[in-house]
Amino acid sequence: MKRLFICATALFLAGRSPVHAWSRSVLADDKLVEASELIVIARLKEDSIRLVRHLPENGGRGSSWHTEVVIEVKDVLKGKTEKGELPVTIHYGLDLAVGGKTASESSFQLGEMYRTGGQEVTLWDFGGVVYPVCRDIRQKHVWFLRPKFLNASEGTGAKALGISEPQEIEPAAVQPYIQALLQTPSEPALRKLAQDNTEAGTRAGDFLGLRELEGIDAEKDAAKRFALLVPWLFDERHRRSQWTAQMKLREKREGDLQRLIKLYDSPEAARLRCDVLSIIQHDAPPDAEAFFVRVLKQETAYWSRLRTQGDDPLEPPPGAEGSRDKRWESQRLIDASIDTMGKLGVTEAALEAIHAWIDLAKQAGFEKRSLEKWGRGAVLVANRQKPQ
Repeated sequence: MKRLFICATALFLAGRSPVHAWSRSVLADDKLVEASELIVIARLKEDSIRLVRHLPENGGRGSSWHTEVVIEVKDVLKGKTEKGELPVTIHYGLDLAVGGKTASESSFQLGEMYRTGGQEVTLWDFGGVVYPVCRDIRQKHVWFLRPKFLNASEGTGAKALGISEPQEIEPAAVQPYIQALLQTPSEPALRKLAQDNTEAGTRAGDFLGLRELEGIDAEKDAAKRFALLVPWLFDERHRRSQWTAQMKLREKREGDLQRLIKLYDSPEAARLRCDVLSIIQHDAPPDAEAFFVRVLKQETAYWSRLRTQGDDPLEPPPGAEGSRDKRWESQRLIDASIDTMGKLGVTEAALEAIHAWIDLAKQAGFEKRSLEKWGRGAVLVANRQKPQ
């Protein structure tokens, strides 16, 4: 089912007309809760979608629209409203798709209800990075509602209660997390919830983690700051905190390069080698060249020990040496190493390491496109070659 949804997503995007995107503003979860006038558990009422177009103002060109829907409120977490039907607005930038076609692309008459016909109703973000926000809003979700201008780009016109940002609608499974944020003080409830192995518990742990990571930046000692950030790299449950720690480690401070290289070589970081390498790769200084040469030689040695079988060296047949995951990880390390050497490599050792890998890759049967990419890296190093 998941694969079918991904395929449908690709087909939908392929047929989608280009749109003008903008940078989304993202509020911290506690700020979003604070800013929302009404927070409810609700689902879309069938056959309640109505598209409303905005006429260009002041003789301008182009147009925008918003979508009016009715949601069925099942529970109220913040604010005052009755359970039952509630009219809300889905503002421009968010769009509903039924049967692979958005309401804004359909040929129905303005003012008529858009019939869903029992099909999934997907909420898409076309204002920022194009992606499906919710697979089916006919199912229960948490809605963060507040009044906003209908013509958001101009900041004019009437205000309507609704959503305009992707983060303003969440799966119903996070309800306990939102309820914890609504408590005063919220931290005891969040810490208790974070112990649960649930989606809400993970979100609570992530929220507390992000708060802790903000405080780490105040640490002046580079070695202590590094030691405080590294444990978050291993916290694969709390993805937001893990990603934030990676971004902070990219802001390398004095001595961090050698600390990261030591971390890369450590057995405990074996499963995170690609993540650590990407941190080292970001704005890598010239003295990092020797490290990337070493990584490329190590991965070349790995492939030289394999007896490649089948047509694709990255897709080994059952029983072959070297798992598929290990082979793909190795190629990612090779790609990153050659890409970085192409940007800063100047030594003969770098050029020799790239050529040695390309020669082996040809024998192993890697595709022509990859060989050409690695060859371009070699050319870049050769063009700035200087004696050691």
